[in-house]
Amino acid sequence: MLLKLNVDSVFFKDSISNKYTKVDFEYNDTLIILNKSLDYTSEICIYYHGNPQKDEMWGGFYFSGEYAFNLGVAFSSSPHNFGRVWFPCIDNFTDKAIFSYSVKVPRGYTAVCGGLFIDTLQTPDNCTIWNWSHSIPINTYLASIAVAPYKFVEYAINGRNTVIPVKLAAIASDTSKLKSSFKNLKNAVEIFEDYYGKYLFERVGYCLVPFNSGAMEHACNIAYPIYAVDGTLAFETLMAHELSHHWWGNNVTCSNASDMWINEGWASFSEALFTEKIYGEEAYKKYINKIHKEVLQFSHLKDATVTAVSNVSHQNTYGSHVYKKGADMVHTIRQSMGDNNFKQACVSIMEKYKFNNINTSDFIGEFSKYGTSQFFLKQMISDTGFCHFTIFKQNSEFKNNLWETDVTYKNRTRMGNHIYDSIPYELYVFDKNFKKEIFNVFLGKNENIKFQSKFKPEFICFDFDGKVSDAITDEYILTDKTGNYNLDYAMMNINITANDDTSLLRVEHHWNYPDEYFLDIPGITISKERFWKVDGILDKSFKASAIVNYDGSKLTSYTSGWLDNKLLQNNAEDSIILLYRPDAISNWQIENNITKSTGGKTDKKGTITINELKKGEYTFALKGKQQSSGINEFNKKKIKIYPNPAEEYIYAIWNESSSNTYYEITDFSGKIILNKDTENKNSVKIDTCGFINGSYFFTLFRNGLPIVAESFIISR
Repeated sequence: MLLKLNVDSVFFKDSISNKYTKVDFEYNDTLIILNKSLDYTSEICIYYHGNPQKDEMWGGFYFSGEYAFNLGVAFSSSPHNFGRVWFPCIDNFTDKAIFSYSVKVPRGYTAVCGGLFIDTLQTPDNCTIWNWSHSIPINTYLASIAVAPYKFVEYAINGRNTVIPVKLAAIASDTSKLKSSFKNLKNAVEIFEDYYGKYLFERVGYCLVPFNSGAMEHACNIAYPIYAVDGTLAFETLMAHELSHHWWGNNVTCSNASDMWINEGWASFSEALFTEKIYGEEAYKKYINKIHKEVLQFSHLKDATVTAVSNVSHQNTYGSHVYKKGADMVHTIRQSMGDNNFKQACVSIMEKYKFNNINTSDFIGEFSKYGTSQFFLKQMISDTGFCHFTIFKQNSEFKNNLWETDVTYKNRTRMGNHIYDSIPYELYVFDKNFKKEIFNVFLGKNENIKFQSKFKPEFICFDFDGKVSDAITDEYILTDKTGNYNLDYAMMNINITANDDTSLLRVEHHWNYPDEYFLDIPGITISKERFWKVDGILDKSFKASAIVNYDGSKLTSYTSGWLDNKLLQNNAEDSIILLYRPDAISNWQIENNITKSTGGKTDKKGTITINELKKGEYTFALKGKQQSSGINEFNKKKIKIYPNPAEEYIYAIWNESSSNTYYEITDFSGKIILNKDTENKNSVKIDTCGFINGSYFFTLFRNGLPIVAESFIISR
């Protein structure tokens, strides 16, 4: 392949005579088709010239002032590999080759390429030829060139098995800032060698270029934006991201674009890993929490779809799911395995597939050998959406000198059609003095846990330490002081006004619909998007207020908004209210002890201050809407659906029959799957063979108004 350049001639080298013979060819601006058969050892020489292309979005060959450089991938072109813009090649993710470069530039300019520097030759026409060579096979998109009046910053790093040369290129005025901004490069190499295995390439190299939309992980010669070298460490996670590609991408490479998470999801996770080892565990948690919240709030909007980490479409190869959710899922996998198993699995991948290609199946097969199951890995990588587990009720009894506790929980998903099962979680159990026990449990379809503890449970929760990237973002406060605490990830601002002794307050923000079954108030429309749970161990003196923001705005910059847009769509924000209930088995009530600030009347943004924060659940709702009329009969008119989860069919039974009734089945997004008259019956059997796995609602209507509803799950 060669893209829109002028091919002058092609020569074939005879293996016996070692002479080159001119060969007829055809060229259609993309493919060079030779009128001669070739075998694996054939050698050809192609002469061509012209101006190399740029991709419409990102990638290709750039000329800017005194700089010329390539970026080896293209975001919109197909295939994404973009070696073909400057040399003939088999441009895919599986073909690897060794490269040598000879670049002629005006004297005073430096041509920096991948691999090792060989030498320079001065020519009579006042030019310099720079020679470089890759002895290690790389993909076409990892070959590189950058030309400018560069100067080098050079030193060496003592790697695990060898001394690693470092060659950083920048114009003279940027070299001082380069040294400062790359202060932790040596540490980054050590971190990644510790987790992923020895560095395998000829050198570590970065080359500064005037590009404002990111960097490119060319082997040994990373194209790195000048803006990210400002003398501070503000952009050092970008430095770490690109370096990590020399394991994830440059050594083991995704075998096709749909598995780009192997390259980019791992590199994005490596930013967090680097942050942890340089700045500590809390910094790591904040980094992961930020990524996780961004994925839950915006990834489906940025990518205009909900997708798994793997098997993504061409247009989403370099999308938010691949980068951000990919990092999110690697975090979950790491935490489930433990660091030792995680390291062993990473090193094993690097050795087994060294300078080769892998796909998601290869990854799952190898990682499952190190303390985790293929079933779990497949759910994290290959399924859409997020798991979501919430405690429904709990009961503890003292028996045989131990406290026996029975926990019932609910299993739902966010934006997915897969019902998660056998997901490893930690169940935290605290007594009133904050003593804790941690139980390793597997959450899924069973929806019931029993355990024994040495003390009476005062507070029980899942995943207190944030090891699973599920449909919850949470934070906690452990303090004996008063003051203001802004819980960004739990999306609640807490002001503690009284607290004589230590209190533990945990706030969970659930990115899922609150339970409508327990809404028994006429004329109320409850949120279908999110709710909060406040829990913990609070001193008897504890008093606090809290602020929650509602935001139905739809900013296309995806920096805020998109939280309550369904609730507030076509509705005035002055009708928004707050609902509260003390636990998951109580009815929702209107919380009146609040102060509401609507701000602009039409911006769909404002705040609600909870004047007296209590343990329990909170969510937004609208007052005055009639969409839920009749739902107040829920506690009188029960409906039963079984089996649940179901496979091929369900039975739905309700306790009365009347005329003018029909039932409707909708999926999680609200799409109507089935709509039929009840024919005055009070039960129905429904064939569900055509339903995909996921959560559904069965709603019974009378005279056009819903009177009873229940959820059910299809899982095969």
